[in-house]
Amino acid sequence: VQSIVTWKGSVYLHLYQEEPLNVFDVVGVNLGRCLNDSKNEQIVVTTREIQLYVDPKSKEKLITWFNPFTN
Repeated sequence: VQSIVTWKGSVYLHLYQEEPLNVFDVVGVNLGRCLNDSKNEQIVVTTREIQLYVDPKSKEKLITWFNPFTN
């Protein structure tokens, strides 16, 4: 059995009595599979996952992020 799960979305900062601010976007994927280990009579589940943080304006991958509210 194999599975692929993907997601994308936005991360917002919402300060009291202010409009929400889109600080970055995220894009991710999870790959999983079940393997039958007949020698040990077990099912082994393996997964790998990655999530990237993306600049909401340029759509470029973020390497670092400066938080303007906490400096």
